[in-house]
Parts: sequence; C-alpha cells; structure tokens
Amino acid sequence: MNIFNRLCAVLFAVCFSTSALSANSVGSVDARGTFFKDEIKVLSFVDPQIPTVLCYITYYDRSGLGSDSSVSSLSCVQTGPVQSVPANSANIFNLDKALFKQTSVARFYDAANRTLIYLAYPDSFTKGNAAHEISAVKLQ
Repeated sequence: MNIFNRLCAVLFAVCFSTSALSANSVGSVDARGTFFKDEIKVLSFVDPQIPTVLCYITYYDRSGLGSDSSVSSLSCVQTGPVQSVPANSANIFNLDKALFKQTSVARFYDAANRTLIYLAYPDSFTKGNAAHEISAVKLQ
C-alpha cells in the first residue's frame, strides 16, 4: 500500500469513525423519508468522571448520508451516589455523525445549587441555527 492510500485510509477512518465509543445504542425509530431510511437514534453514555450519571442523547440520521448535527436532545439522570465532582467544566462526549459534523456534550457544576449541568451542542452553528440542549442533575 503506497503512502497516498494509507493517508486516505487514515483520513477516512478519522472522519467517519464514531468517537462515542463508550456510547450504547438504545434504539431507533423510523422517521419519514421519501427516498432514504431516515431514523431518530437514541444512545446512552456514562459521564466518564462521574460514573453514577447516565445520559441519553438522540439525533437524526439520514441513511448514513449524514445528519443535522444541530438537532439533538439530551437527558441525564443520577443512578447512584456521587462520590466527588470535578470543579472545572469538561467536554465529556463527542459524537461524529457525518463528515465535519459533530455533537459534543460538556459538563458544568453549579456548586451553589449542587447541580450538574450537561450541555449538548453542535461543533458549528450553521445558517443562524444555534440549537443546543441542556439537562440538569440535582445531586442527592
């Protein structure tokens, strides 16, 4: 394999791989698609630094041809006692959905209210669409 073919293979793998390796597919529903099999997919993932917080994220997928990375939904829940909370915010999840389209989830901690805030947002805002989703988890 020459260097060009190797470079193309690596570029393809990077662009089309899902960085949400720790995510689990929960299910999907068919959406109306005239020519393509459109789906709304549901994934679950655990906060890597707070393993007793479980989040669900949904996104629209158009037959593997790409999806609108600005459209997603997010919900998180505490599944057990939280031992410690990182003081600073962090990007905890990335979902590569199509070439140059990614949704990320960031975590923040509101110490005054003992609440974890999870924010899902697209990697870029297009056509004035700044769609994002938020979920709050009040610590018990």
